[in-house]
Amino acid sequence: MKECKTCGKLKAYTEFSKASTCKDGYRGSCKPCRNPALKEYNSKYREKNKESWNAMRRKYYVKNREKILSDRYRYYHEYGWLKEYQAKVNKHYKRRLKNAIPLWLTDDHRFMIEETYELRDLRTKMTGIPHEVDHIVPIRGKNVSGLHVPWNLQVIPASENRSKGNKH
Repeated sequence: MKECKTCGKLKAYTEFSKASTCKDGYRGSCKPCRNPALKEYNSKYREKNKESWNAMRRKYYVKNREKILSDRYRYYHEYGWLKEYQAKVNKHYKRRLKNAIPLWLTDDHRFMIEETYELRDLRTKMTGIPHEVDHIVPIRGKNVSGLHVPWNLQVIPASENRSKGNKH
């Protein structure tokens, strides 16, 4: 057991950070006491030495570029983060679409919605430019909420739809 110099409590040696400079191999403050102070110290240091800090980071990136990029690739693809994220987003979006379909929609209206999605696929195939089905009045806008009905749908290029965002 060892006494923390910050909080004064007796704690196990495992609660302290290892340091080769200390006589007993452990620093004076326990991990819970030390972390906030360390974060504050590091942020002040980085702010004070911004140019040299950024230069050091750039130098490290240039030197280790291939490793950094391969790690990013592995993180996104091998670990399935990207697939999990896309599945989560799609699930959320489909739930919002389902909630935006009114009960009074007829079979003809549902057919027209399906036709709109087929038109999207056809335009993408014919032009080579990705197209998306856009809600003219967003399903979940800031000031207004639209419905998933045929007269609220249009087929536009994906880049236009993404730049439009959730605005009316």
